[in-house]
Amino acid sequence: MKPVTPLLESNFNPHLTICRENHFVQDFSNYTEDEFEWFFYSKMDHIIIGIVMPIILSFGLLGNALFIFTTFRVKSMRTITNFYLINLATADACYLTFGIGEKLACLYTSTVHSDVSAFGITWCMVVFPLSRMCAFASLFLVTLVTLDKYHAICRPLKHRIRTSPSRSHTKYVILGAWTTAFCVAATTIPASSRFITSCVVYPDKETYAEHPIVVNYCFPARLWVTSVVNGIQTLPFFFALFPNFFMYFQIIRRLSDRVVGRNIPQFVRNGTKMRNAVAKMLVLNGLVFFLCNMPFYAVSLMYMLLYFASSSVRERWQEGLQSVQPYIQLLLYVNSAVNPYIYDVVNKTYRKSLYQAFQCGSHSQAVKKYEARRTTSSGVHVTTEIRSAETHI
Repeated sequence: MKPVTPLLESNFNPHLTICRENHFVQDFSNYTEDEFEWFFYSKMDHIIIGIVMPIILSFGLLGNALFIFTTFRVKSMRTITNFYLINLATADACYLTFGIGEKLACLYTSTVHSDVSAFGITWCMVVFPLSRMCAFASLFLVTLVTLDKYHAICRPLKHRIRTSPSRSHTKYVILGAWTTAFCVAATTIPASSRFITSCVVYPDKETYAEHPIVVNYCFPARLWVTSVVNGIQTLPFFFALFPNFFMYFQIIRRLSDRVVGRNIPQFVRNGTKMRNAVAKMLVLNGLVFFLCNMPFYAVSLMYMLLYFASSSVRERWQEGLQSVQPYIQLLLYVNSAVNPYIYDVVNKTYRKSLYQAFQCGSHSQAVKKYEARRTTSSGVHVTTEIRSAETHI
């Protein structure tokens, strides 16, 4: 957006009688349509925000809700790893709701980009920080899941001793992740804490009669605050990126080197295979997370660095970054939507559990009784096999 200027008598327009002295004016009266087409939502914006994003939102909410429902419905799914993933699904669902919901609300209440006139200062102070909090929570929870699998695969004895007494430790760790995400997001509130009213002067044409004369924006408290907030939201990502990739490498290497012996009981071998399948699934999930988020945080880092560049360099780079920003944001929403589908595609245990979650009670009980009567070649009940696998997932 071009710099806003104070409302002066020289550019006062009789159509702007609603404006006050402390408002700003954006005078486009001498502009051509091409020169300020960026001011309005384009056809591509309506396609991306009005069609693509609702589809992503629907799939994301459905997938995450099904995963949460399945985990609570199927007892064998109530594992420590899935406890992390439930919180991750909650963070993803909330991020989709706040992020896409905010854009849909702005699109359908105004023809002007980022106009929040219909919502007020509360929108600026609450919605944007909540969206950032969910993004930070997802980052911290993905890291915790990776750390849990790293200990389970690379340091199994230490992991079993730490997690076997109770799950209270896991609850406190997850609570700490949400609390940290809230605190970090709170520091970004100044980036959208000013509610700016702007009066718009359009060219004297009938085609602009449908556009609002007064628009409102969420502005940073100071111009330099935007640069600081870009740094705040970038640093946690890159601090988590390299440790996560190191742990992914160690997990993949350990799984590749590990061989299950023939003399090991069948139920232990099955439990190990199940645990390894879950580990591979989580590694894939983590890689998708960081690859989808990388462009956004790289752009945020560039915005922070451009604050210190010359005005000519800044304008040239910002024009290019703004042109790709909508597609980069789409990757963030796609990532929050695809996680539960990755679980089902990669891991057959999750597919079976999803199917079991929608079975009627009598059929489910009959299946459990049948499986309880089955025994392996070593004479160990299948129920023991399932419990062993559950402990290690």
